[in-house]
Amino acid sequence: MNLLLLFAVTILALALPAREAFAQEPGPLPPGGVDVLRGGELLPFTGAGKATITSPKPGTFVVSVSERSPNVWDIGVSIPSVEPVEKGDLLALELVASGKGRLSPEAFINAVFELNGDPHTKSLDTTFSAGVEARRFVFPFKALESFAPGRAQLSIRFGDIAQDLTISEIRLVNYRSTRKYDELPQTTMTYPNMEEGAAWREEALARIEKIRKGDIALTVLDAAGKPVPDAAVKVEMTRHLFRFGTAVPADRFTSETPENLKFREVLKTHFNYATIENHLKWTMYANDKTTGMRAVDWLVKEGFEVRGHNLIWPGFRDMHFFPRGIIEEFGKRKAANPEEAKAWLRKICADRVLSATRDFAGKLRDWDVINETYSNHDVMDELGREVMVEWFKLAREGDPNAVLYLNDYGILEGAGRDQRHIDFFFNDIKYIKDNGGPIGGIGIQGHWGSTMTDPVVMLKILDRFATFGLPIQITEFDINIDDEKTQAAFTRDALITLFSHPSVDAFIKWGFWENSHWLPKGAMFRSDWSKKPNALVWEDYVLNKWWTREMVTTGQDGEASLRGFLGNYTATVTAGGKRQSFDFSLPKTGAKVELRLKP
Repeated sequence: MNLLLLFAVTILALALPAREAFAQEPGPLPPGGVDVLRGGELLPFTGAGKATITSPKPGTFVVSVSERSPNVWDIGVSIPSVEPVEKGDLLALELVASGKGRLSPEAFINAVFELNGDPHTKSLDTTFSAGVEARRFVFPFKALESFAPGRAQLSIRFGDIAQDLTISEIRLVNYRSTRKYDELPQTTMTYPNMEEGAAWREEALARIEKIRKGDIALTVLDAAGKPVPDAAVKVEMTRHLFRFGTAVPADRFTSETPENLKFREVLKTHFNYATIENHLKWTMYANDKTTGMRAVDWLVKEGFEVRGHNLIWPGFRDMHFFPRGIIEEFGKRKAANPEEAKAWLRKICADRVLSATRDFAGKLRDWDVINETYSNHDVMDELGREVMVEWFKLAREGDPNAVLYLNDYGILEGAGRDQRHIDFFFNDIKYIKDNGGPIGGIGIQGHWGSTMTDPVVMLKILDRFATFGLPIQITEFDINIDDEKTQAAFTRDALITLFSHPSVDAFIKWGFWENSHWLPKGAMFRSDWSKKPNALVWEDYVLNKWWTREMVTTGQDGEASLRGFLGNYTATVTAGGKRQSFDFSLPKTGAKVELRLKP
């Protein structure tokens, strides 16, 4: 999966009219007020990671984060206040920003107004995303305490992902008590076709009824084989055929702590499919095989289908992609003998693919064979594009049954505007398929920022990739914004969009609990396990609207019929004062089920 994405927005109702993608451009700040920064000096800082920060003119800075830091606050700029601020003052931060992540269509920025020293009390703490087009952002807030000149600072931080961005026209205007909060413009986020009653949504829901359901014909017979009239039959799903999944950290299965037990409990009630978040990736698996294996074994025992992520992440820029020791050794060998170095690297990669697939053969349903070839292609640059086909063939040799995927980001995200990335991914799939690589599925990530995608655009993109005739999985979904109502609305519409497309067979969230999520704001459950609005959306659709629970009564011929969502079922028959249960499956072709009662 790609690296850390962060962003935030202000409150937005669920039922707004459709608007353009990206941030809705706020109106101008009203006159009056005092700029508490007043053109103050930009002070760059880099505590970890690698970045260059330049200021081509006063009030503007250009950033290139080449190596991300562990924390957003490790890299940034600060501007000290030059005017006093009183507790309760109404302020508004205004700036213009643009950018692009090295691994995502957007750049991500965290802005705070804080005490310049311990305990760094923050009156403003907002994160947001910026696209390649420069846009103006406005965030009003109230001061939580009083600050003398120089005792507060605006800090703009951006260290936790590799990215390039430009920020300019920075103002922090203090209106004191001359304005009300609602009088100030503010950045709000929305997406096209978000409005209630949108035609696309009604069409998608109708399509779901058609493609995700099947006919169930029940016949209840007594022990002698005669029809049983007026039998009450409770029909209830026990498992969905569609895969509603989540990423899980493998270390959640290594100890029986109360929080781990709660995590597993929620996992089992909300999902039927799981991806090991990090412990099957090359670097972590090479250092610790036990943790990932234990997690997979637990999941399989509990009836989950499991997804392997990933075999090769072919970039040299980060140890998460490729083991650092191998990169360094390859560099030494290449300096001595380039051709022998390439042969060595090819064998190392082949050994990784074969050993990992053999280790988990029979346990994993799917494998991401290669991850993010658009941004991470160092190995292909060295060995040639054909090595991708080789890896797919080796994965098939190591595990004859796993479905093999190419996985990438930037296909549905970013309003679906990164056509170059989309074309590149399409062409890589075609190349692997045309050259005999046993690719069995298409993995499309789904890490959204403030640039949320029109569902109609998503459907068109999916239609294009469906021409390969391969199943499509949404492998890494999250929507990480402060506005929980908009987050819930987009979660709902993404679920409807993707569940309605006939080529999609899985929707996988990249985590669900705030304390165990790479982007805490993207979680469904808060730290105390209270449900956010997006959790309620998930439960309403996945566990309610799209979950069949029906009561039917047989006619004089002992028969009853209904339609249900595809999956596994239990039918409980009550007749003659007795109750008996039967298990059956409902495939796409429908099910004719004979329920013969025991004497």
